[in-house]
Amino acid sequence: MRTLSVEVFEREWRHSHDSIFLGLPATERPFRNETWGALLLPYAFRVEEDVFSAIAEAAQIRGDEEFVIWNAEVIDPEPGVIVPWDREVLNRVRYSTPLGQFETHLFGRSAAWGWVCTIDDFSWLAGDSSFMDTVTRRLGGCDAIRRGFLQFAETDWDIPADLRERLLDLVGWRDPRPPA
Repeated sequence: MRTLSVEVFEREWRHSHDSIFLGLPATERPFRNETWGALLLPYAFRVEEDVFSAIAEAAQIRGDEEFVIWNAEVIDPEPGVIVPWDREVLNRVRYSTPLGQFETHLFGRSAAWGWVCTIDDFSWLAGDSSFMDTVTRRLGGCDAIRRGFLQFAETDWDIPADLRERLLDLVGWRDPRPPA
C-alpha cells in the first residue's frame, strides 16, 4: 500500500477518476458511462473473498495490477492510497486509514471499471462488458449475484426501506410483485 498524495492524484489519476465517476452519492447511480453494467454487492470494504477475487481477476485482465482508493466525500481532498490486489491489504486500509470511514471510489488506471464502497455496508460495481462478464462469470452469473444481494438485503442491510427500493430499482433488481 502506498499513499497517494493529492498532487499526484490530480496529475496522474484525476482524468481516469472523472471518466468513471459522476461525483454523485451512492444513493444514485454513481457512474458516468450509462452503458456499463452495474451490480450492487454486500458489505462494501468487508467484501467477501470470492467477490474480491472476481473483481481482482477482471481488473488484472484489463492491466490493472493495483488500484486506487480515493475518498469520495470530502470537499477538501486528502491523500488516498494505491493498493495491490490483496484482500488483507484492503482490510488494513479499512482499519488503519480514515478511508474506511467514508464513501470511497476504487478504480484502476484502465478506467474500465469502478467500485463505490459506502458506509451503508453495500457497494456498487460497474465496468465495461469485458470486465463485468469476467466478474459475473466468476460469481455464478447475474441471477446468482442478484439472489445473494437480495438475501443480504432481506437479513442484514439496515437502511430505510425507500432507499433500499430505490437502489434496487436503479439496478433493475426490485421484485415487481407487491408485498404479501
